[in-house]
Amino acid sequence: MVKKGWFPRPILYISSLFVAMIFYFAFFGKNKFAANPGTLFAWSLWWPFFMFSFFFFGKLWCGICPINEYGIVLRKIKFFNLKIPAFIKNNTHYFITIGFLLIIWSEEIFVMRHNAYRTGILMAIIFSLAALINVLFPRHTWCRYMCPLGWWAGFFSFFSIVELRSNHNICANKCKTHDCFKGNEKIEGCPMFLHAQFINNNLLCKLCLRCVRLCPNDSPQLNIRLPGWDIASNENLGNKNSLLIMVLLSIPYTIAMFESESLMSYYSFSNFTILYWVLPVVMGFIIWADNYIFLGSDKKNNIQKFFNIINVYIPLALAANVSHQLSYIPIFPKININSNLLGTDQIFSFSLLNLTQTITLLSGLAFSFFLMRHRALRFKEKQSIFYYLSHQIILFVYFLSFL
Repeated sequence: MVKKGWFPRPILYISSLFVAMIFYFAFFGKNKFAANPGTLFAWSLWWPFFMFSFFFFGKLWCGICPINEYGIVLRKIKFFNLKIPAFIKNNTHYFITIGFLLIIWSEEIFVMRHNAYRTGILMAIIFSLAALINVLFPRHTWCRYMCPLGWWAGFFSFFSIVELRSNHNICANKCKTHDCFKGNEKIEGCPMFLHAQFINNNLLCKLCLRCVRLCPNDSPQLNIRLPGWDIASNENLGNKNSLLIMVLLSIPYTIAMFESESLMSYYSFSNFTILYWVLPVVMGFIIWADNYIFLGSDKKNNIQKFFNIINVYIPLALAANVSHQLSYIPIFPKININSNLLGTDQIFSFSLLNLTQTITLLSGLAFSFFLMRHRALRFKEKQSIFYYLSHQIILFVYFLSFL
């Protein structure tokens, strides 16, 4: 199916139709959230599913995402094909982190979840930026260097059960043309500027499977693996990646507080903005301070250990984000389960939403604990038991704050 080109192009057409529908209803439909099928689909179905998809499908959504395609279509009118500036390449993590913070902040401040027109404006801005970048620069430059949502998906895909990897023996001994990177006379090379042989984590690969079509030796393969294998098998997943991880940890916590009915009376927009932009720094400082206390004053060692340890927080960060999105699924928050308590006449009632959220958070916490232990053994890290215990306490306190 992939070799014949039946994926991802047909599915991409379908997703483009869905996005076109959301645009139409955002600008021409009713502005009230519940009466607008476009925004209802976007916020209550697609967004929660987007979160769930990271674990089961990795960055598959990026492979069928239409945001990039509008710029590709505009290339037929005018394509500059400029060299990507070093400034963009060297500062990708800052663009991604600030862009992601701005998107989520604007969603909350302008109450876009309940306003169709504002949702449409945000989407139009993102699509326009992507189109501009892809008209100026080659391949999928927007996705590779500047898309906050794609990098967000990439970080959580570290924890995914799927991966695309090549057979290194085949690449080293049989490959002469490097078609996966360069392309051939019919198909352009990897849109993300990747060589299949050197992919060792899920951060950038968008599972478009173009390399599978291009490789004459069938080296790239889609595999099922243990959850979190990228975190378990890579000692360092990139120092600058820690910026976005701190953001991913703080955002669901801040938004949950902002939308809490018990806090809404004195939690103003200005207070939200201050907490929203400060909390990632505070969380980073707490994790760094923990390293400083237990690893001593060796600055270089502290910084590197900080970059290494923060990756084990990803499973719990994903669980927190998924848990938060569950509350937006239609009807789900209203479902209660009633049961007799130990066969007595007393009825025990509990919310299915709360149960699902608790199980999700417990799973994320357990995997973070497991990956911390696994990395310590795999990479022969010889820090004291109190060092790991202190990070487990931080993870546990974070978990408790969502209950």
